[in-house]
Amino acid sequence: MASSGAWTLLTLPSEMRNRIYREVLNGDEIEISSTDKFLPIEPAVLRTCRQARNEALAIYYKENTFVFRIYDNDARNLIKYCKLSLLHKDSDAAFEVASSRNWKNLMVWAAAVFRDECIFPLLMYPDGGTAVPAAFHVLEVVSQLKKCSVAWPAAEAVLGQMRMAMAAENRVWAYDLAG
Repeated sequence: MASSGAWTLLTLPSEMRNRIYREVLNGDEIEISSTDKFLPIEPAVLRTCRQARNEALAIYYKENTFVFRIYDNDARNLIKYCKLSLLHKDSDAAFEVASSRNWKNLMVWAAAVFRDECIFPLLMYPDGGTAVPAAFHVLEVVSQLKKCSVAWPAAEAVLGQMRMAMAAENRVWAYDLAG
């Protein structure tokens, strides 16, 4: 209890603080798009003091769903979000990847996954279709190569071969689109 006899958030029992954190932090899906110029700002309670942040951070990231909408294979905002350690590997994240043939953007994303700078998307929902985007297959190959301790230059060579196979099916993959 504070010296004046008044209760503050941090003097409440931890069970009560966690209930308050859940009321404040649990909301709708938190959407992040590759077209957004700015990343979402964390809720104010996570920025008040170190103790509140340490106590509430897991609640925010584990009990909310983060939806990443990725267009043109541009995962720069996802990568930024992960590098800032704002998205944890055990967070509930969903991914919507619009059909795209941008190989340059996809390689930036693949390299970030390979270097553990970005989470590997487990759930992907392509916009308006039932086919799994090519990005998922490329990132799956990157994930498997990493597990086999393949060096990045060798992984790039494998991905180059994969790109040639993809281009044989759809010529658009043969061209470098502006990223």
